[in-house]
Amino acid sequence: MRSARRVGDREGEAAAHAYVARLAETAGDLGAAESALRTALELWRELGDPDAESTGWRALARVVSRAGRAAEAAEADRVAARVVDER
Repeated sequence: MRSARRVGDREGEAAAHAYVARLAETAGDLGAAESALRTALELWRELGDPDAESTGWRALARVVSRAGRAAEAAEADRVAARVVDER
């Protein structure tokens, strides 16, 4: 992530955060996964990448659902659909 950030590769930085999120989720660290996904989502939004952003929202929905936060998961799924519909 630092390397991508240092050279201004925002797409690479977002992808790195998404990868960290997946590793954290697999390890059961849902808090770290959520944090990394939210950072990736912010970057994708800034980059104007609706496909990646929608995928990120769906991943966030999965993570918060696993954390027992069903209402937040449902909202993240709605946002994912809205991002795709708005492009």
